[in-house]
Amino acid sequence: MVIPTGMYVNYSKWIEKEIDGAKNYSKPMLGVNPWGRERISSVVKNVADTTVGWNSRSVVRGIWDLYWR
Repeated sequence: MVIPTGMYVNYSKWIEKEIDGAKNYSKPMLGVNPWGRERISSVVKNVADTTVGWNSRSVVRGIWDLYWR
């Protein structure tokens, strides 16, 4: 599951439900830091298996790293 790490995640009920669903099915979670963000949501920080930057190369690499774990 790919989750943006912006602070708006703290206020989204849908993202909380998606995180719970991913946990129930033991799916890995990838946090993605939007450009220029200095603060990371504690919700995502606590559940993400890996966190990457906001560009295609790092996101693809993060997904492959989670896949091969």
